[in-house]
Amino acid sequence: MFCSGDLVRIPSNVQVWKKDSLRIINDYMFTNMPKMAIFIKYSNDGSCIVNTDGEEWSVEVNQIRIVDYKDDKVSSNKEKQLRPI
Repeated sequence: MFCSGDLVRIPSNVQVWKKDSLRIINDYMFTNMPKMAIFIKYSNDGSCIVNTDGEEWSVEVNQIRIVDYKDDKVSSNKEKQLRPI
């Protein structure tokens, strides 16, 4: 789960889009290289809103990753499963 203000990474070749007030897609693009973004909020349609390059874009939640500078790695969204004892 992401919180507002989290630094996230959008990989390359991911579709991002903007919707207007009538929820019609009026602009979209595919990222040509990985981008850093700030997580804003979740949407009701399975996507989320992020801010990158000063603009707010929608992107599928399963496409973004939280940035964790621990060990210089980018974390996945999947929770680690505990091994049974």
